[in-house]
Parts: sequence; structure tokens; C-alpha cells
Amino acid sequence: MKILSALLILIFLAPSLSFAKRRRTSNFKRRHAVVLNTQSFNYSKADIEGSFGIAYAYNMGNFEVQPHISFKALQESKKLKLKDLLLGLNIHLNIIENRRGKRFIPYILAGGSYSLPENKKTFFIVNAGSGFKYFLTSRLAINPEIFYSHIAIKPKNSPKKYSIKTNFHFRYYF
Repeated sequence: MKILSALLILIFLAPSLSFAKRRRTSNFKRRHAVVLNTQSFNYSKADIEGSFGIAYAYNMGNFEVQPHISFKALQESKKLKLKDLLLGLNIHLNIIENRRGKRFIPYILAGGSYSLPENKKTFFIVNAGSGFKYFLTSRLAINPEIFYSHIAIKPKNSPKKYSIKTNFHFRYYF
């Protein structure tokens, strides 16, 4: 009887144990991602101002390195005008390990950007914030974040040195 019950337990539990072991040890295999950014839209009666960009992300389990390039755009009465160029690098520290099967992954971020505005007065920006990745499928994720942006090295006669910004990303992992 003991042998029969042990066999029944083995027959019913073996697939679930092997699945659990495989799931526990398999890390998130998709290391690369393409990220489409939208950032901090400002709406007025006639104009819409916002920032758009593209980034590449390299995932290393709990860390993700993300170099990015962004353009500030201003829409004035049906004309789209590109204003500024922003080159930067952000590092994400995932609070929950980015494993297969996880849909919600919160993180904190730190990084910096180098801005090349149209008035040719460049400056350096330091970023710190948090956000989360929510996977819609195994490859596609949405990614809202909020961060504090501080102008570390700024030109003379520039406006305020800090701001709180919001980003919304679409991520495709491959």
C-alpha cells in the first residue's frame, strides 16, 4: 500500500515539481529591448509640447542599462517643430527579479543626460526616480515612471534647476 501511494504521489506531483523547478531556475532570457518613449506633455490652448525618443535596454537580471536619445517637439498650429536633443543613460534596479512569468516588475532608476538645445547652450541633467514594467505579453511591456530631474551643470540665464517628470514607455524584448 505504501508503495502504491508513493507511486500515485509521484505520478501526480512529478510534473508540477519539474515545472516549478524549471520556472524557479529559468531567468528572463530576453536580454535586449527596444523602448519607445513619451515624456512630460505640456498642453496649452494652441500648442502641444512633449518629448519623444527611442532607447535600447540591456537586461542583466536585476539590472537594466538603458542608453537613450530623445527629441523635444513642439506642435504649433498643425506644424511639428523639433527643438532639443537629449542623449542619456539610465540604470534600472529591479526590486523584483525579472523572471519568466512575472508580469509586474517595480524598479528604481538613476541616470544622467546631456542636453543639446537649439540655443546651443548645453547642460548636464541628473535623474533619479522609480517606475514599473507591466508585461502585456511575454515580449511587450508598458512602463510608466516618475523621476526627479536636476540640472547639474547649467548655462547662465536658464530657468529652474529641477523638475519632476513623467515618462510612459512601450518596451519590446527580443
